[in-house]
Amino acid sequence: MEALSGEHPTPQLSSDEVAVTNGDLCTVLTNKVAGAMVAMMEGMKVCVITPILAKIPFETRTLVTEVTLDMSESMNAIVKQALPNGTLVLDRFHVQHLVSDVGQDIRIGVRRDSHQRREPPDQTSPTGGRPRGQLVVEVNAAFPHAQ
Repeated sequence: MEALSGEHPTPQLSSDEVAVTNGDLCTVLTNKVAGAMVAMMEGMKVCVITPILAKIPFETRTLVTEVTLDMSESMNAIVKQALPNGTLVLDRFHVQHLVSDVGQDIRIGVRRDSHQRREPPDQTSPTGGRPRGQLVVEVNAAFPHAQ
């Protein structure tokens, strides 16, 4: 499956993968200015997508100066080969998602480390192994404005 529209690319394009109903992925190239589809191609492989985009006249493809895309290595290679003057711009959503994942991993690691360093409470003691009044001291230290 391939579809090249009559809509010529403008200097600003956007590229992404779209899952179709049977689970296969398609690569979609859109015109950011007109909001129109430039091309829709089956798969994400460089060796498949690049020849399809080569059907767009070279002079037209050299007019593209910016392509917004995710962090896919195949997308990166496709843009570099098929749109030689296109500057790669990472999609903000994908960058935010990556940063969020890293922050979550750090938070989980810190929590795991703090739990491992903590001595298990004495289950027989009504204060959980703390000296009497210690819990109040810890709460007051953690929340000084609540006093």
